[in-house]
Formats: sequence, structure tokens, C-alpha cells
Amino acid sequence: MDEIRRMIAVEKQCKRLRRQARDGVHRVLGAVDALMDADGDQTVAAFRAEVDASKLTQAVVDCRAYEQLEQRGELDAMLSRYSTLRQYLPSFFGLPFQAAAGSEPLLQAIEVARALDDLTADMLQGTSRWFLSDETLRAANTILVNYHHSLPLSRVWGDGSRSSSDGQRFMVQRDSLLGSVYPRYFGYYDRALAFYTHAADQHSVYATQAIACTPREAGYVLGGILDNDTVLPVREHTSDTHGFTEHLFGLCTLLGIRFVPRLKDLPDQVLSRVDARPTTARCNRCSAILSTSILSSSNGMNSCALPHR
Repeated sequence: MDEIRRMIAVEKQCKRLRRQARDGVHRVLGAVDALMDADGDQTVAAFRAEVDASKLTQAVVDCRAYEQLEQRGELDAMLSRYSTLRQYLPSFFGLPFQAAAGSEPLLQAIEVARALDDLTADMLQGTSRWFLSDETLRAANTILVNYHHSLPLSRVWGDGSRSSSDGQRFMVQRDSLLGSVYPRYFGYYDRALAFYTHAADQHSVYATQAIACTPREAGYVLGGILDNDTVLPVREHTSDTHGFTEHLFGLCTLLGIRFVPRLKDLPDQVLSRVDARPTTARCNRCSAILSTSILSSSNGMNSCALPHR
């Protein structure tokens, strides 16, 4: 709860600085116009009185604060959410690391982290524009998950055949096609979007989808599983009530996946099946599949060993 309060405070500060910077730009531009229109006989004192020098100075300060926000705003937001980073992260990256054979990529990643302070906002924007895309991020995440799956320590938690999915909601500062009002957490004025992630029982995230907060999450459960390019052999999946529909039981059965959702208010849930009196052989086959899926999943709803948040 304290982390959420700090994050909200940072968001409010960002909005305030943007508003002040916008007003400051108008005041600075007005001073420039007054300077261009001034005649040669006007004194400096008269000009300072005309443009209100004290307010102009404050406008410059606001614009520079906004420039610093553009360069360091994301880092400040991360530090506000994970307060211990400010205390331990600089010392950690400054240690003289040594790695065993095969761990050279880790040292390279640490060297990149050490060079972050030398980056500028333009460099980050250029890198994001040219190198960060859905294809490159998915390929990089596949490499990480596959390597994590090969580690002996990962098998302590599971073999990667079980997974779960859930959504996390975040406030967005700019207009977005996915941004929507979510009064439960963000009020009636701020907009938010959700990141729907799929995590295996080895605690590796193999799929992430940016979605709107308003639709039901059940429509994105199979998307993350079917787009899985990793070596994880997902055979069992769980979700919360927001990620559950009756249709998923049948679809997961057809795909060879055991669907075991964690349902809220289970006694109030109504699970339906296809009519037991089919008119064609095809309908009879679908009825049997759906009925078997619902009954087996209902009996095993509490048998999944993977904890779900």
C-alpha cells in the first residue's frame, strides 16, 4: 500500500510539473515577443518591468524542471516504487564482479547498467524507436525463459508444465487507445491500462500482453499460451475469476491443456454444459468433450500446486 501511495505521489508530481512547464513556455514566448517588438530606446529596467522578471525567472525554472523530468522521470518513478534500489543498487553495480565460465552475458548486462547514467533522453528514444518492438522483445524474452528453464535451480519449483495468468493495472499519463477509466483503483478522471502476464511454475514470465482494463481477461488467456515460443511444456493453466469462462474449459481440452481456475464465490457459480440430447454425431462429440472438461476441472479446482496472486 505504501508503494502505491508513493507511485501515485510521483504521478501527481509529474502532472504538476508538466502543467507548470506548459505555462512557463507561454510566458517565455511572450517575453521573447516583447523583446523582439521593443524599440532601441527602451531600458533594461523598463523591459524587466514589462515582462515581470520574477515570474519569467520562475517560468525558466519550471521549464528546466520539466526537462529533468523527461530525462530522469522513469528512473525516479522506479525508485519511488522500489525504495531500496536507491540504497543498494549503486553499491551493487560498483562491486568488482567475477563470473564463472558461461556467465559473460551477466557481466555485460552489469556494464550496461553502469553506463545508464551517461545516457540521455534522445539516446533512449532512438533506441526505443529502432530496436524495441514486439518481435524483438518476444525473441529476447524467449531466450531468457529458455536459459532460466535450463538451470538446475529452476527445477526445484517445477518442470514448467504449470502456469498461471493475471493482470496488473497501471496509470497512463498520455492518451492511448488502450487507456480507459478504472474507478475502482484510479478514480473517474485518470486512465489506466493492464498488462496481462503468463508465469510458469518456475517463476518465469513467458508471455505479456498490453490490454485495456475494461474487457474480461478471459479473452487473453489462450493468446498467451498459444503464442508461447519457449521450451516450456505448458499442460496445466490457472487463472482467477476474471480470466474464466465456460468456453475456456472446452477450448483448453481440445488443445490438451488442463484448465483449473481459482473461482471466487464458488458456490454461487453456475457451470453449464451442452444439451445431453444431441441431434447429430458432431454435437454429441462436442457435448462429451465439454462435459468431461467441466467435470474434471471442477473436481480439480483446488488441486493446482501453483500459488496464484
